[in-house]
Amino acid sequence: MFVENNTLYGAKGYFNLKSAAHVGAALVMMAIPAYSADSKPTHSAKAFSFSQSHKWFGTMSYLYVAPVDSSGPISGPGLPPGNGVSVANISTLAFSIGRHVSDHLAVELLLDIPPNFKISGAGTISGIGEIASVRAATPTVFLSYYFNEPSVKFRPYVGLGLVYTKFYDKSSTATLDAALGGPTGVDVDDDFGWAMQFGADYAINDRWFVNGTLGILSIQTTATLSTPSVGTVRHVDVDINPVVAKIGFGYRF
Repeated sequence: MFVENNTLYGAKGYFNLKSAAHVGAALVMMAIPAYSADSKPTHSAKAFSFSQSHKWFGTMSYLYVAPVDSSGPISGPGLPPGNGVSVANISTLAFSIGRHVSDHLAVELLLDIPPNFKISGAGTISGIGEIASVRAATPTVFLSYYFNEPSVKFRPYVGLGLVYTKFYDKSSTATLDAALGGPTGVDVDDDFGWAMQFGADYAINDRWFVNGTLGILSIQTTATLSTPSVGTVRHVDVDINPVVAKIGFGYRF
């Protein structure tokens, strides 16, 4: 993976770094007119404020995960130069629980139903197809800043956080076993990384709201492929770095 002209290139394509910045800027600009129009609640409008005992919130969302991935070569003999691996896009469900610590700051824990990532050959071994699968749990903690006042229905936000990635249910395919000379065990190192999100809430009433978020997770790991029958242990470094999009509903309590 490398950066050139503000563009992040990976094995499957590219992700323009300016695009993420433009999304955040657009959300901030959207917040300005929303604040002007709605920040002064009228006597006929009920204010949406954490101070009215709605400090806590929870969300349930559809989550789409698109890795901006790259990898080094699989080490060891018998594989052509220029080989690598690729991680497929996937979707799952996510939920979160959070608490507003002030009118503009909130802490949130995001969890998902761990998806089963499919790993395929890339580069000179792209024709081999799927070679392994692994589940990944990615609990993420965000500290987010909310624009506009709590009384405004539309509230964009930006957040920074930390993500812990736990890999489990790791297995090879028959294709990989045949290519490496026998049944192959797969191990994938867990990882700590940073996370960033841009999103917005729109209040349906003083309890329910619609939520949408675009986020980026930093996930780098090393996979170990062990084939006891031929006495080889191979390693491959993989940067997954997914862009995640989620949309769903939330409830304040």
